[in-house]
Amino acid sequence: MTSATDPEPADTLQAAFALGDDDGFEAVYSRLDAVAKRLEEGGLTLDQTLALYEQGIALSRRAQALLDAAEQSIEVLRQGGE
Repeated sequence: MTSATDPEPADTLQAAFALGDDDGFEAVYSRLDAVAKRLEEGGLTLDQTLALYEQGIALSRRAQALLDAAEQSIEVLRQGGE
């Protein structure tokens, strides 16, 4: 049984920072920042740390994909194409 001072389960932590399919860059970045801060706070079990690290990697990849898509759109516009 868990008490109020027990760490959160790894799946609860991971769900708190989960991605939505339609999340924009700012939302993804905000979640990534929250994951980093939570990891820096410490006090997590190994399983919790790994779950958050995994979520951080997923958020980082999503943020990079969004930036790449924006860069590609800008390049198309810059070249005068559609």
